[in-house]
Amino acid sequence: MTDPEALEEIASDLEAGAQRAQAQQQILRIAHGLAGAGGTFGFARMSNCATELEEFVSDVPDSPDLAEACRTLIAEIRATV
Repeated sequence: MTDPEALEEIASDLEAGAQRAQAQQQILRIAHGLAGAGGTFGFARMSNCATELEEFVSDVPDSPDLAEACRTLIAEIRATV
C-alpha cells in the first residue's frame, strides 16, 4: 500500500470512529517519512505539508479535522508525483 492509500484508509477509519491513538501513530510515522523524503528529493511543498500534518497530530491529536488534514497531504502527494 502506498502512503497516499494508507493515509486515505486512516482518514476513512477515523471518520468511522476508529481508535484514534493507533491512527495517530500511523499518521505520525507516514508524515515523518514523507517530510524527510520530500526534503531529500527536492519536493519542498510535500515535505512542508507532511511536517505540518506531523505537527498538527502532535499539537491537536483529538481534532475532528484530522482526517481532512490527512487528505490535504494526500492531495499534495498526488500533485507532486
